[in-house]
Amino acid sequence: MVVDDVWHKESWESLKRAFPNSKNGSRVIITTHKEDVAERADNKSFVHRLRFLSQEESWDLFCRKLLAVRAMVSAMKRPAKDMVNKCGGLPLAIVVLSGLLSHKRGLEEWQMVKDHLWQNIKDDSIEISYILSLSYNDLSTVLKKYFLYFGVFQKIKWSVLEI
Repeated sequence: MVVDDVWHKESWESLKRAFPNSKNGSRVIITTHKEDVAERADNKSFVHRLRFLSQEESWDLFCRKLLAVRAMVSAMKRPAKDMVNKCGGLPLAIVVLSGLLSHKRGLEEWQMVKDHLWQNIKDDSIEISYILSLSYNDLSTVLKKYFLYFGVFQKIKWSVLEI
């Protein structure tokens, strides 16, 4: 079982009661941004801390996710590498950036994306929320409507009912 994106220790405390410890080899994997949540999950748990990607790994991921990598002419590589480096090795930012650039045609459009990114750099790195907003702004009107429709639903708060 995978429980993704747990933000509060209390959430996991109430949720874990639903998983009986019958020592049958079952495992629960929790993903979280919070180290204290990961450490509190279980006294026998293993906390795996992810690292940021190197520049080489970042570029490789970008190229693998870019839909039209063959369409990238050599003049486009420099601005692309600059943008990838500003993602700071964060895989989500790199994947979102490659998806955004996959739908842009030519050096001029890539340069426009780069110029927008450079306006919003803090501490020499790009805020992931800004890259996500660029992707949203790049959606068609119809897709924006669908996206906003799903945003109406509140995030599910887990609670375990005791029977």
